Amino acid sequence: SLLQRAVALLHRSYLCPASHRGFHYSRAVLVENELFLGELQAFARAKEAAGYSREELEETFAFLLFDREEEAKKVCQTGLCVNSSSISTLGDPAKGVYISKHADCLHPRLWHPGKSGYIVICKLIKGRVRVIPEDYRTPYTCPSPGYDCHVAESRAPGTAKPSAWQAFEQSQ
Repeated sequence: SLLQRAVALLHRSYLCPASHRGFHYSRAVLVENELFLGELQAFARAKEAAGYSREELEETFAFLLFDREEEAKKVCQTGLCVNSSSISTLGDPAKGVYISKHADCLHPRLWHPGKSGYIVICKLIKGRVRVIPEDYRTPYTCPSPGYDCHVAESRAPGTAKPSAWQAFEQSQ
């Protein structure tokens, strides 16, 4: 079923293995927006013509959390918008979108039992990726010529468990 496929995708994307016990999903709605699909395919064709590797053209998924169903539906209809985030660790939110790569790190604070929300699963192609280290001294990282996106640097194995806020930032 659609719900089973969506839940399997969410589970595969968790940062913390214990998250399987903490999240419960009740339904899934498939939104196939032909305009967005066309844009994704055009992006892939243009980047392939520019010599991008298979890895750079690989389709992947990312996640957004909304408190209200109307907000989730709006994103499915209108798309992601720049300047819709208060986060700035990877760059100026007015010049790009922030989206989470881990389905269990969708908010800077820990979820309390019983908390609910609406998760939008977005299909995307990252293209050329620049990994950005944590640096809270610089207000914004400028867009990187030759790169299509910035991702947060992953923590080294064996380092202290990140706080909810750090895990959220590193999920972007």
